[in-house]
Amino acid sequence: MDSSNVETQIQDILTNKKNSVSEQRKQLEKMRQEVRAEIRAASESAMVDDQDLGEELRKIDLAIDSIDPDAEDDRNDGPATL
Repeated sequence: MDSSNVETQIQDILTNKKNSVSEQRKQLEKMRQEVRAEIRAASESAMVDDQDLGEELRKIDLAIDSIDPDAEDDRNDGPATL
């Protein structure tokens, strides 16, 4: 994912008032899973800069926390391993 694209997607999700907070969280969690998968793939290849992916993951986490700071945290903040 492109970092600016991630920011745009996050903004689109957060500003779409047609979706409930729960739906927004689901969309952000899906994005988070996709970035985590990219991080796992990057750990096996030198062709992907996982530092940028880490920044994207941080932005998604901040967006999730901004819409639902008290929600149960299902995220595993450990290393992305297979």
